[in-house]
Amino acid sequence: GVELYRPGHRIHDGKWNGKNVQIKATQRNNTTYVKGETELLLVLQIMENGDFEEIYNGDGKRPWNLLNRFGKPRNTDRAGDKIIPLNQLREINRTTEASEKIPRIK
Repeated sequence: GVELYRPGHRIHDGKWNGKNVQIKATQRNNTTYVKGETELLLVLQIMENGDFEEIYNGDGKRPWNLLNRFGKPRNTDRAGDKIIPLNQLREINRTTEASEKIPRIK
């Protein structure tokens, strides 16, 4: 249900329900990165067999604030994107209300 933007958009990958969405898909086991603060963030971990786990789905400000807590920026990659552990995203995903999430379409 996300309306995707053209490739190359700096921070956002699409729009859902009038809000900008950043979508991250990773095969890594421990971390992913976020490009910048966004209204909504969807993070998926893709397994070798093609299955996936929804790591985080919700307000993009919550993970961004976690990265910038105490006024100290977290680790960044060469492009300046901020690295975040998947376990931290899983933890805040557990407290995200279903009404705040992009619904899965089957």
